[in-house]
Amino acid sequence: MIVDIAGTRIDWASISEWCARVEEEGGKLRPSSEHYARLSDLYRSLAVERVRRSTDRPGIERATRMFDLGRRNPVPAYHGLASVLSRSEMGTMLVELRNRQRALVSGRAFAPRAKGPRLEPALLTDEALERMIQKHPGLARVDRLRTERELRANSS
Repeated sequence: MIVDIAGTRIDWASISEWCARVEEEGGKLRPSSEHYARLSDLYRSLAVERVRRSTDRPGIERATRMFDLGRRNPVPAYHGLASVLSRSEMGTMLVELRNRQRALVSGRAFAPRAKGPRLEPALLTDEALERMIQKHPGLARVDRLRTERELRANSS
C-alpha cells in the first residue's frame, strides 16, 4: 500500500522507502514553515499499524537505528525526528520496531503461536513436573500436576 503525503510529491510503500524519504527530505536545509510541515507529515506517516504489518527486515533495522539515534541526536541532520515526535511517541515506535524485528528474525511474524492451553502437564519433563508441584502457588494447578505425576507412576 502506497502512502502519499498530502500536498507533496512524497510517497512511500515500504519502511525502507520511508527511511530513504526521511533522510532525503530531512537532510535538506530549508528554514521554511512549509518544509517543516512536510517533514512533520512525513515523520508521522509511519504508523504503528504499518510497522506491525511490515515484512521489510532491512527497512525495520534501518528505522530502528534512525529512531534510536534520533532520541539523542538530530536525525536526520537538520530538522530531526525529535523535533516533531515527542519522546513517548519515539519510544513507542522504537518498541514496536524492535518487537517486529525480533518477530521477523524468529519467524513468529509468519507463523503465529498456536493457541492452546498455557501449561500442558503431559508435555513437562519429570524434573519440571516435580519442580512445578513444589513451587507453583495455585493449588488447583498443583492438584492437576499431582494427578499427572500419579498417571505417569501408574503407567510405568
